[in-house]
Parts: sequence; C-alpha cells; structure tokens
Amino acid sequence: MDEDQQRLMDDDISDHQAKDTTLQMSARGISPRACCCLTPCRVAGLGALLLGTAAAWFGLRNFSLATHLRGTSNMVEKQETFRKEVQPVHTPRPRNFCGHLEKGVELHTRMPLKRLENVVSPEVCCAECDGNPRCDAWTWANSSELIGKRHACLLMGQGGSEDIQRVKRPNIVSGLLAHRLRKHGEVAELLAKYTPKASQAALAVLGEPEICPGTLNVAGYGELPLVAASRLPPRLPAASVMMAGKWGVAPHLPSRLYFAKNCTSGHYNTSDYTAMQLLGRTLRYSVDLAGAGCGCNIQLQLLPLAQNAKPSILGDFFCDPSNASGVQCAAIHVQDSNQYAWSSSVHMHQDKAGVAVGYGGAGRRDWSDGEYGPGAACVDTTWPFEVQASFPVSKFGVLEAVEISLSQDGRPCKLEARIDRYHSAAGHNGLEELSKVLAEGVTPTLTYTGSSKQAWLDGLGPDGQGPCVKDSPQACPVAVRFYDFTIEDKISGPTTFHYSSSPPLLGAALAALHGHVVNKAEHTKKAMLANLTGGFIVPKDKPDCGGNCEVDPQDLMNITDAAKDWHKHREQQTTDVVDPSSNFSYEETSDDSIEWQVDFARVHVRRAKGFKADIVGDRLRGETVFGEQQGDWIKLAHEPGFMAIHGDGLTFLHKRTVTYKKLASGTCGKAAMFPILSAQACHAAALALGYFVSKVESSSLPDGCYFLGGDFYMADAKTVKDGSLSVCASQVYATTTTTTTTTTTTATATTTTSTTTTVTVSTTTTTTWGTPSLFCFEVMMTTTYEFGLVKKQISAGAGIFTCDEYAVFSQNGRTFLAQGPNGPPVYTIWFEKAPVWKSQDNTAANTLLFMHLWQAVKKDGRYAHHDWTVKADPDAVVLPWRIRQHFAKATGPNNYLVNCNKYPGTKNFPMIYGAFEAYSRQAMQTYFDGGDDRCAKELPWRPWGEDFFMHHCMQLLGVQQYDDFSVLGDKRCMGSNCGDGIAGAYHDFKSEDAWFQCWHQAIR
Repeated sequence: MDEDQQRLMDDDISDHQAKDTTLQMSARGISPRACCCLTPCRVAGLGALLLGTAAAWFGLRNFSLATHLRGTSNMVEKQETFRKEVQPVHTPRPRNFCGHLEKGVELHTRMPLKRLENVVSPEVCCAECDGNPRCDAWTWANSSELIGKRHACLLMGQGGSEDIQRVKRPNIVSGLLAHRLRKHGEVAELLAKYTPKASQAALAVLGEPEICPGTLNVAGYGELPLVAASRLPPRLPAASVMMAGKWGVAPHLPSRLYFAKNCTSGHYNTSDYTAMQLLGRTLRYSVDLAGAGCGCNIQLQLLPLAQNAKPSILGDFFCDPSNASGVQCAAIHVQDSNQYAWSSSVHMHQDKAGVAVGYGGAGRRDWSDGEYGPGAACVDTTWPFEVQASFPVSKFGVLEAVEISLSQDGRPCKLEARIDRYHSAAGHNGLEELSKVLAEGVTPTLTYTGSSKQAWLDGLGPDGQGPCVKDSPQACPVAVRFYDFTIEDKISGPTTFHYSSSPPLLGAALAALHGHVVNKAEHTKKAMLANLTGGFIVPKDKPDCGGNCEVDPQDLMNITDAAKDWHKHREQQTTDVVDPSSNFSYEETSDDSIEWQVDFARVHVRRAKGFKADIVGDRLRGETVFGEQQGDWIKLAHEPGFMAIHGDGLTFLHKRTVTYKKLASGTCGKAAMFPILSAQACHAAALALGYFVSKVESSSLPDGCYFLGGDFYMADAKTVKDGSLSVCASQVYATTTTTTTTTTTTATATTTTSTTTTVTVSTTTTTTWGTPSLFCFEVMMTTTYEFGLVKKQISAGAGIFTCDEYAVFSQNGRTFLAQGPNGPPVYTIWFEKAPVWKSQDNTAANTLLFMHLWQAVKKDGRYAHHDWTVKADPDAVVLPWRIRQHFAKATGPNNYLVNCNKYPGTKNFPMIYGAFEAYSRQAMQTYFDGGDDRCAKELPWRPWGEDFFMHHCMQLLGVQQYDDFSVLGDKRCMGSNCGDGIAGAYHDFKSEDAWFQCWHQAIR
C-alpha cells in the first residue's frame, strides 16, 4: 500500500474534515430523527459518552471526540436553510444505457476479456459488459453452432476505435458502451481480494453471539428485548449483534434478531416472541445500508413466530415460506435489500415466490436505478433513509394492501409501492390469509446474510436493467444498522419533521461518524480501484450537492473516449463495418476449451444415448471429437450422434483442455504450438476465439487451420491464401496422410466395344505410437548443468526424446531449448515455484513444488493420450523401448511403479525412487480427479520428498502397486550398469560426457 492509500485508510481526520462532514450530513438530508441537535449538543460530558458509543457502533478505533463535537450546535439552522432552498428535480427513469446496437456485426479487439454462456439477450450481454471495469465492447451470439450453449456473450476491452475489427455475421448483435459502471459486483469482488478483512477481525473480537444482546425502544409500542439466533440455516454459526443504546441495533454478518417479550440466555421459546398486531397500523424505521453491495441481503420480515409450535431444525422456532428451517409459514418481507436492490414481498405459508415490488432482479421495475441506489435522486443508499410499511384495512376490517414507502429528508421524491392483489394458483386470496396473520400478531425479524446466488434480489433480470452482474458476498461490510423504530395507529405518509425518542446528540454523533466512514471508504475504494485496474477507472471527485441540484447524467455515466468517437461516427461505422482485406493482425487466445480424444481402438457413434442404440459410425483411437457432455455421453457437435465416455468400467473418451491461438504472424511450430489438422477442430477454435462461423472450408489434404478476414479455412501449405494467419492449438492432433492411386484397365470383349474401368484406392494412416505408449517428461533448472544436458539430448534425439510424446517442465519460465528431433521446437513449460525444505531423510522436502508440477502436467493434457506417464530426472538415461518391455504385462490396470527394494522388509521399502517414476493412465486420472486434493489434505506431506509423497498418495487412493526392481539401474539403490541390457533407465550421469557414454553403451 502506498503512502496516499495509507493516509486514506487512517481513522483520524482533521478538524476541518470533521466540521465539513458533520455539516455535509445535514445538507445531504439525513433524517432529523437522527440529526436534530439542540442545546444538549453543548453538554460535553454527555456528548463524549454518546459519541464514544456511536464510534464503537461504527467500529472505529481512534476517533477524536473533541474534534467531532464542533459545529453540531448549528446543524438545525443549516438544515432549515437547506430545506427552504430545495427545488423539485426531474426523477430519472431507466435509460437506454446500451446505446446504438450493431445488428449482424461481430466485434473483435486486441483485448478479449471473458466469454459468458447462456446469456439470454443482447441487453443482458451489454449489462454484463457495463459491470466489468475493463470492458468497452461486447458481442452477443444466437447461434446453433455453439456446442451445448445457444447464446454466448463476449466481453472486450479496447484502447481506441482503431482497434475494433468488424465482421458481418448473421444472428449477431454487438455494441460499444456509452458509459461506465452502472452495473455492479465485479469491482466489489476485485477490491475484496485486496482489502484487509476487517470484518473478520471484528467478528473474532466479538466472539460468540449473545442470545440476549439487549433491549430496543419501539416508539408507540414500548421497550422490547431482542433475541439473537445462534445459528442460521443450514446450521451456519451466527455472528454477534451490537446495540446502540436503546434506539438502534447493528446486526453483524451473518446474524438474525427476533423482537421479543422476554429473553432467556441459552434458551428459545415461542412464547417469548412478541406478537405485534399491525393490522391497520404503520411500522416505521430507519436503515443504513452503506457499503452493502451485490451479494448482501439485509432483511426485515414479519413472521408469526409466536403462533409457531414447531421448534425448527435450529431450535429457535424460525419459520418462513421457503422451508429453509424445516417449518413453513406465511410471511411479509418488508425489506430484502442492499445498496442496489430492494424487494418488498408477501407470501402465503406455502408460496416461496409470492408477490414482490421494488427494484432489482426477477424483473422488479417499480423504481429505477436513478431513483434507488448510490447517488440516486430519491433514495441515495450511501446514506440512511426511512422505511414505512402500512397495512390498511377495508371497511370489513380485512387487509386491503401492503404499502411500502422509502424516503430521505431533503430529497425531492419518495419511492412508493403497493401490493393490493395477491391470489395463489388455486385461487386463494393471499391478503385474507395475511390479514389473519397480522391480526394475531407478528414478530419483526432482522436478518443480515450474504450469498453469491441471489440474482432474484439484485440480478440483471431478463431485460438487463437490474443492478448487479455478480454477487460478491465477500465484500459485504461487517455490519448494517437499524434504528428509530415506531409503531403508529394511523395510516399516513411521513411528516416533514418527526422527532424520535432517541437523544438528539446521538443522532448528530451518528451523522458525523457516518459521513466520516462513508467518505473514507469511498476515497479508499477509488484509490485502490485505480491501482488494481491499472488506471482503467479513475472516478472523479465532485462537490456534494446535497440533493439540491439537477441530476447530471455525467454523474452516473463516465463517457469513454472510444464511446464518444463511436457515437460521433455512428453512421459511417455502420455502413463500413467490414474490411475483407483486413487480416486482424494481432494475436488472439482462448484458454481452457474442451476436446475429447478417443482412447480405444474403435468407439461407436450411436443414434441415441444407450449401448443398444443403432450404430451410425465409428471413431478410431487418437481422433478428436467435439460436443456437449450429457452424463456419460457426448452429444456430437458437428454431426448427429452420441459417443459413450464410460461403460462397463472402461473409459472410451478422455477429456482434454486445450488453448487455441490465432497468431499475428509466423507458424505454429515457431510459436511452440501444434497445427490444427481437422475441420472440426478448426471450427471449434473459431467459436472459442469468438468467431461464430457457420462452417469451415477444407481442402482434401489440409496441414493447418488458417484465418483470413474473419473466416476460417483448412488448407495445405501450397494453397494458403495471401495474408492468412495460422490458427494453432496447445495439444497435438493425430496426423493423417492420404495416398490416392488410380489404376486404369482396359478389357476387350469379343465385340468391338472396349470398356475402361477406373479404380481409385484411398488409404488413411494415423500416427502410430509404441505399445504401450509413453508420455515422458523431465523437470529441469535452466540455471544449472541440466540446461546444457537437456539441450544436447534434444539435438541428439536421445533419452526421453525418443518417447511417443515428451515435454520439459521448469519453474524458471518458458525457455527455448532446441529444435525437436521430429517436430516443432522444444520449449520449457512453466510451473509455479514453491519453497523447498529439508526432508526427513535429509533430502529435499519438495512435495509442494511437485504438486505444482503435476498440476502443470494436468493442464498440458498429453498424459491422457498414453498408457504410461514417465517422469525422469535430466541426468537419467532413458530407453523407451526397454521400458515398454517392462510395462507390457502391467498395462491396462490402475497401477503405479515401485522401483527400488534396497532393504527388503524394512519400514519404507519397497519404494519409489524419484529419478524415474511411472504411472498408468488410470492412475493419473485417479490423481487428477480429486485425488490430489485428498492427498494434500489427509497426508502429513510437508517433511516428505515428492517420491515418498506420491508413493503414499497412490496407496491412499487405492491405486495398485506394480513392483519392478530391474527397470531402474540407480547408483543409490542397487547400482547402475549401463551395459546390462536389462534396465529401461540408468541414474545418475550429470555431465554430458558421462550421460552420452552411458547412452551409447546401453544402445549397442
């Protein structure tokens, strides 16, 4: 953290800041119930006491009492002056924030960010882009070509309008953003990763929640004890609650509070809960949601807990329509909310959905983000506001409606919503049921939780007009605040001045402290966000207008230069969207795409899922197929049919992860990647890179996939079009060669007619690997003798570089080694570093380092092509043809090699010697399918060497041990004789001369 950020994080503020903050609170229109300060403000002793209480409530460590008492005596006069100056302003409604949409056009830039699946409309795609701090442009596709997902959304950044490439394509909609960050969630998650978890520290100090945290004054009703839940469904430990005298309460995350008549510590009883009879009455209170963003939910529910005789799964008699606690009941949710969304809803006892009003996810559009939210015109949720819930009755005494009103003093408008119609599918009148519940009495219940899955509250909705693209509960603040509860017998709107039962000085103290907390958090957020996003977003500080100003669209929209340029030249860009000669000469990459490779000699393609379905084709071992996984089957993408992944304990197809790359220049070999050799793979690469092509043209003998002007095609080197760019993959494809022979014969019959017959014979051969096939790799340091030794092995085509496939891994980054003996150049593959300690046998305790290595092997994916994966030290002389002889009888089962038994019958023998390790394909899959996590959690691996760890890990996972003590000749085990004609590997030979002397002796 730099000096400026540290200063912003400091809790102490200057006298000038304190005075400004206090007056600003008044000007911003905080409720006079929280801000009315008369002569008691001058009572320093009482002021210090109450301000200390308020500071503790807000969780501040160092707050100068004397500083913040200054200026409070003039708050009422400032408020009065401000109210006289308030002028009505226009209430903003939802805007068309997507701007101009380009239909039939696909956008591409140098900065692809993210691909999203199942995005239902262009508007939602645009909203997703708006919520991403790096996104400037987007493309939405409605394409039947997409594998398993019909709708896709691509998000892109850009440095300027010159970076945008446009391609004509049907069923595509694209656009540029006209503003920045009206959708929320991504930034909060980004900041949460780098923000100290002060909330967790606070919770640790607070400890276990008290069942009876204190009492709360409810004006018009009396003093009520509060009962805190010890757990929340599904048995989640609850946090503590902090009281602010008898007028306010601050629930911590996560927590739940019940209004009660009595409270007994350690005991819950339904008779202890209050039964407020609210039929024909109004409930009024204030709430502070500052900082509670997407993924946070602050609730006030009215529940019939006093009438519930079932204790629920947590024993506290909680019930609700969702049956989360095992008990269902009717409910009125006055408030489900955060800074960006609000829902008020009613529910019959078995109606989880109910009827809701407000703004947010699930299509609630009674209000807009210009009316409710941070900086909004009617309710600015960065400051406290008042909630009013009224329950008027008809002339027959039955509930007529549930009326909700949100207001903020000094604001020109209030938000209102009314639920007066509610019937179930069976025709039951929900308001009649709720009328009885309100008449018998309800228990107000306060709940504060966080969830990554609450799009129903704050999601985008089907129209993309909702507030949040992502829920980030990890960014929720430690606490929220409720205060000034009032029950009124009459149904009425909020009055201009309403003095609560709370002491006026506490309200002033809360006002000053709130302003300090909000301002400090906002400045810190801006500084951190600018740093974390590399300056993509630099929010501009503006003077506070306190609500007495027109809503400036520029306050809500940060217009980007690219978007301005786009709107300025819209017509020109729309008519000139495609430049066929453009070669998009920049690199594009798509990681983590899924392919399926055939493991068996022949796997059937069937008409439907099931082994009894008709066979419509076959795929041979080594072929790659593409499709959507449906259980244990693949629905093929480029042709009708299904292929089985598993069956009868056997694996027919294995999944591999591949990176596709469109090069800016050069060949796949020079980029250390592999050419794409089938039209299906080329098509999959096109879709993964965001080009929604309907088909890929192919020549008869293609040797690569190419890109030109937005289209993809297959060709051989002689037919590649000028200006084309190579499209490559991180995985190798089985090569095929086709030879066509034409034979013409002439047969002459006894007649004068001569018949000529032409016979065309085509043969296809696939790459042939040894039996069993081997994937071999070395782990090397580029800063030691190993670097030169491995380079020479590659150049000579010796050691592991005579295996079917090979690789070299290094923690020192990607480094060119040498041109491969029979293929592309060999580069090191990077894996993550880790500390190495001294092991229990005085060797390297390098298990963590090799855990990282195995993850790199998993990502590489070639292990899954072969019968065995072999890990060898660079100073080990490896002879693959002999290894196959040793492994022939062990190939097939789920097993691993144990290669040394120097001291038979002793504690740790037989064992793996790490200079040469081998694992069957099934063993590797067992390890990668969750076995690695299990071993890391259940084994005491920190003092172990990696070979000792893998031996015990395989045993823990139930992998069969295969003993072969002659496959390795190791000086540290039973000795090394390079001329014995038996071993498949010899160790150790660290110099180039010694290594190649052994190699030549072994191959004679």
